[in-house]
Amino acid sequence: MLNVALYGLYKDRMSGTEDLDVIADKSIELRLKEDKITVEQLPNIKEGDLYISGKPHLFTESELDHISNQNFYIEEDGYTLISSLLQPVTLDEITEQTLKEFTDSYVYKGSDYILAELNKEEQKAVFLQKTSERPIYYDEHGILTIEWNKDNLIRSYTMTMLSEMEPFEHQAALVEPIAIIEKLYLQKLLEPKDQITDVNIGYTFMSELSQREVFVATWEIRVKNDSLKTEESFFVNAVDGTILTIVSNEEEEEE
Repeated sequence: MLNVALYGLYKDRMSGTEDLDVIADKSIELRLKEDKITVEQLPNIKEGDLYISGKPHLFTESELDHISNQNFYIEEDGYTLISSLLQPVTLDEITEQTLKEFTDSYVYKGSDYILAELNKEEQKAVFLQKTSERPIYYDEHGILTIEWNKDNLIRSYTMTMLSEMEPFEHQAALVEPIAIIEKLYLQKLLEPKDQITDVNIGYTFMSELSQREVFVATWEIRVKNDSLKTEESFFVNAVDGTILTIVSNEEEEEE
């Protein structure tokens, strides 16, 4: 039933890619140059799993028995795990590398998460769960949060997890990044002198079917503008080119 429903979604969304393909042509490079918009080297990713599905993970005490130096608390709904370190860990400095080393060494299945936000002022880092080395963008069931004090000491972490991840369709064509960039340009979401610093592929929540969450392949376009002192990410459906609205952890707290 899941495959039939997803195939219907796939057919509907693929019909919208034709217009996007017409938009993309070499003239975008000239237009970007005229507006002094720079683009780092684009990834050479033309195919991928269009859709994946997974289930919110219900934590159990038995799966955590082998982990020492931590007390675990599972919230009432079973989907959120809070760890308290019996011997808190102090990092020499707070960097992407030291936080990764911490997650690999102390966090339950920490190697399945990738750093998304590092806020030294608020002393907090947010990690996103990944599948096939690709992040699942800001799904409430796949986030790891770590906090520290002024001495870089970490006492606890909070996490949710997705399990039973499965692809729906293997290695199908994705909308190419240059077409996505042109669509952002034509919709005036790019400003003169913008710097497109990074282009990544991941997944975002699309729908819930048969008690499973379905995720669609998504491009993340990171844009920085030194003149305007802005830095943001745009998320675009890699199947049909739809620009998505995704609220990051920091934006959600501000709201």
